[in-house]
Amino acid sequence: MRIIGDRTNDLHNDSGGVFQAADNKSPLVNAWKNGNMLQVMPLVSRMYQIPIKRNDKFPGLTIKCMRVLTAVKRHAPDQLAAVSDGFFRMIHCENKDFQDDAQIFAKASSILGHEKAQRMMEASTTLDIKNELSHVTKEAVQEGAFGNPWVVATNSDGTTARFFGEDSFERLCYFLGKENLGPVPHQELQRRQSVGYAVRL
Repeated sequence: MRIIGDRTNDLHNDSGGVFQAADNKSPLVNAWKNGNMLQVMPLVSRMYQIPIKRNDKFPGLTIKCMRVLTAVKRHAPDQLAAVSDGFFRMIHCENKDFQDDAQIFAKASSILGHEKAQRMMEASTTLDIKNELSHVTKEAVQEGAFGNPWVVATNSDGTTARFFGEDSFERLCYFLGKENLGPVPHQELQRRQSVGYAVRL
């Protein structure tokens, strides 16, 4: 993801390509990291109020999903966030096979509709979309990425900094001069507004 001031650009990359280029490994294939992740997962699930669970298809390649998201960004950008969220839930909440075309299509069609989802699936197999994902992945590595989520942000002073991991969002908000509304922003926003606190968005 790239953030410049108040403008956000979601750039989905290939995590496998990032790991390979950065000589890094997924926590899923490192016994120590994997053990820690399994311990932390229930806490993260409660904190974000999302039923996160270990997908038994891991470790596996998510590149097909990333190519579909790249196609959606190109052809239906207004629905990118919804499809991205749907794929996240398919992989991390519903234990679906994220390498299976039928499963990917089923999730995409539940959000985009059958016809548009079919177009995105077809577009995702084209050389143009594959090259675009490869380009974004290489660009992320050049920016210093070694895993995901990876955020490159430029604040109002024109200073650029890089952030890795979902646990870096508090630092990201501080860097951008934004309010950190925690893991469930809409609830925290309602709570603050109920006591007359003006949130700086």
